[in-house]
Amino acid sequence: MTVDWTISKQSASNEGFSLVAVLWIGLAITAILAPLTIAARTHTAHVSSLYQTDRLNYLAEGIASILVAQQRERKSNQTAANAVPENSTLQGCRSGKVMALYLLQSHAGLVNINRASSGALEAALVALGMGQGNAQDLSRKIIAHRSFSSADNGKSKEGFSGGPKSAPLEAISELYDIAEMGNTPYRDLHRTFTVRAAANTLSLTVAPKHLKDAAQRFSGLNGTSAHTADPSSTPVTVSVVVRRGALTGQFNGIFATKTGGGLGDQLVESWRYDEPASDDEGNIFGNCSATFGPEFGRILNEFG
Repeated sequence: MTVDWTISKQSASNEGFSLVAVLWIGLAITAILAPLTIAARTHTAHVSSLYQTDRLNYLAEGIASILVAQQRERKSNQTAANAVPENSTLQGCRSGKVMALYLLQSHAGLVNINRASSGALEAALVALGMGQGNAQDLSRKIIAHRSFSSADNGKSKEGFSGGPKSAPLEAISELYDIAEMGNTPYRDLHRTFTVRAAANTLSLTVAPKHLKDAAQRFSGLNGTSAHTADPSSTPVTVSVVVRRGALTGQFNGIFATKTGGGLGDQLVESWRYDEPASDDEGNIFGNCSATFGPEFGRILNEFG
């Protein structure tokens, strides 16, 4: 029997070529699809991270509301000894994989930028780390910025964004209208100044540490405020950070008693991404269920 080896060799050669061609096509498709697959996975992970961060942001806002409600209730029941300190003392708790950091700051312990004297403003600016010369200049500019004058044409507009306001400031952020204040972090402004306090001097019993330290050196800050309003009606800033692994949720807000009094509070200003805590967390952590109640502890565990 005679075998046509020429035909057999040609057939094997064709099959080999087809196999190589299929492999090359497969590699080409993989090369095209691999970046798309990686990009899709990266996008999915990014979207998931944003979703989890949003959840933590809302959780931080919920914790802030609970803190304020608990604080008002304790004060109304005259159990303030068990209340959270309102002088920016860092507190915290854990529940499962979730960690919450929070602090409260009464506005009775802050410097009222609309009422404070030049000396008090200067001391507060030095407490923020400014040199005394710059602090003196800025204190004069703050007073010029807030002061009404019927002769605005005679005022120097240099150093102001759009000129002096010539009226009380309505928000701390308006300090940025003064050019030299532009490098001061928003967080530092909020932990030093207020536009909502009822007094023109601060109460040292609820002042943050940097202002208490400054009060020992400057007479403008030294002493106890003449603030006589009910402490439960004083606005309070609440800052909360919630962490789960590498993800962080944040909330900062100012709460004030609703018109008509009572325990109800309303959020009058809020901002995020202004973390109140340092990496030095110390031994401040208790159990969140003990701090906020077992039901809230259960909610935190669901995030873990």
